[in-house]
Amino acid sequence: MKSFYKKITLISFITFICGIIIFLPAKVSNEWFLPDSIEFYGTNGTLWQGSAQEGLVSKIYIKNIKWEFLISKIFEGQFALNTSFLLLDNPIKMRISKHFNGDFSINNSKANLQNGVVPIFFPELGIDGDININLSNLVIADNFISQAKGTISVNNFLILGLSSTPIGNYVITINTKNNGIYGDIKSIDGELDVDASLHIAPDRTYYIIGLVASRANTNSHIKEILKFLGTPNTLGQREFRFEGSL
Repeated sequence: MKSFYKKITLISFITFICGIIIFLPAKVSNEWFLPDSIEFYGTNGTLWQGSAQEGLVSKIYIKNIKWEFLISKIFEGQFALNTSFLLLDNPIKMRISKHFNGDFSINNSKANLQNGVVPIFFPELGIDGDININLSNLVIADNFISQAKGTISVNNFLILGLSSTPIGNYVITINTKNNGIYGDIKSIDGELDVDASLHIAPDRTYYIIGLVASRANTNSHIKEILKFLGTPNTLGQREFRFEGSL
């Protein structure tokens, strides 16, 4: 009989603890569980499903934050949540997962970044444009991208310092193969005809190699710059290559 009451007491205690965790107010849970690099303000809801008016993630300001933990994913060996927020009024949605083996993954990510966002966060790239990100899978292992699949569209692409007007619209299709991540870069329209490929190797080296050609509407300034790539082939295409290490 005593054994029976002990079991009932244990079950009741476990139920009580689970209830506290599940219905723990978001404000309290954020103070307990969030790392120092993440701060939320104006929180509502619970640890499992809630929202925040604004926040800082590694000192980057975001707002209209919403999240929902996917409890069933625990049985698949991961802590996962669906989240959405605004970055400089640009909507971003994704599923974030932390796997028990230490890997970090992002699934079903969708982001629309308007012209002017890239130069703010990545000024060293020297580019701008309206960027649409649609990645079904992105896995980070050992602090580096190990898998990726999806598309990135760049509309009104602008190379700062090359031209004061956009030079076209482009799309990158990304996939993972045995020896790294590959991408096909295609021009949709604009001043340059581009057909290129991207490869990111497991040792963190990368290259972008392809062919570029001017079009009838290419301005004279860009045509002069293309001459630095050497003599064109019979189709008017010039080969280019960029490589380095990440």
